[in-house]
Amino acid sequence: MVKNLSRWLCPLALGMFVALPAAYAQNAATLGASAIQPSGIPECDSYFVQIEACIKTQIPASEYAELVAGLNEASRAFAAAPDKSVVAQQCTQALQQAKDEYAAKGCTFN
Repeated sequence: MVKNLSRWLCPLALGMFVALPAAYAQNAATLGASAIQPSGIPECDSYFVQIEACIKTQIPASEYAELVAGLNEASRAFAAAPDKSVVAQQCTQALQQAKDEYAAKGCTFN
């Protein structure tokens, strides 16, 4: 069920990422705290929060809501995964891949 999540995680976020002008910065101001439900896996929760912080200033609010729904669905699936250690490793790999991919978009990750 959770095989090769790192192949899925970054493309999920990258596929939904739309490089639009900073005019969409209102998302950051109006949405405040993270809209992503925690998975209970720190590595995955960190990935989701950092991806969200990057994209919420880059896409219109209407698309942001759809992305958050997808990320929440993924978070629930990861929370239900039987082997959390495998999921944690794959989220760590996905975050590293996202760092490389999103750097060109001006996003930084911890």
